[in-house]
Amino acid sequence: MKYWWVSQNSTFKQESSGGYLWSPKVNKNGSASQFYDNMTRVSVGDIVLSFESSLISAISVVTRTAYSAHKPDEFGAAGDAWSDEGWKVDLDYHFLTNRVRPADYTWIALGHFSRANIHHCNQMGEVIRLTCLNYLKNCSLSYLD
Repeated sequence: MKYWWVSQNSTFKQESSGGYLWSPKVNKNGSASQFYDNMTRVSVGDIVLSFESSLISAISVVTRTAYSAHKPDEFGAAGDAWSDEGWKVDLDYHFLTNRVRPADYTWIALGHFSRANIHHCNQMGEVIRLTCLNYLKNCSLSYLD
């Protein structure tokens, strides 16, 4: 089992209500993206941490590996910058009653990750908003086991 981090700032409501993740297969300029490619690396039973609005709002379990799918219509304007062809992964979302703000727990991350593995956090422990709003990053979260 692997753990994955996904930033869903603009599409969390659509994806979580539909029980899936979706990403384009390539960047707008046609180049490859490690984050988009990671969609094809998830396995059934992997855990996904959903990050949106500076909080982890859901913890999900992968129920179906990546398959080709057109961009969901429900994305509307949120998906205008993405190509129509992409990857879809089915998830069983479990919504957190008490959402977690990772910036409040930076000391845990610093104890378990090298600086290279927490590049998505700034020096204050606040998660930096990336231009890639929907991506997967593999995490080694042994302390969650």
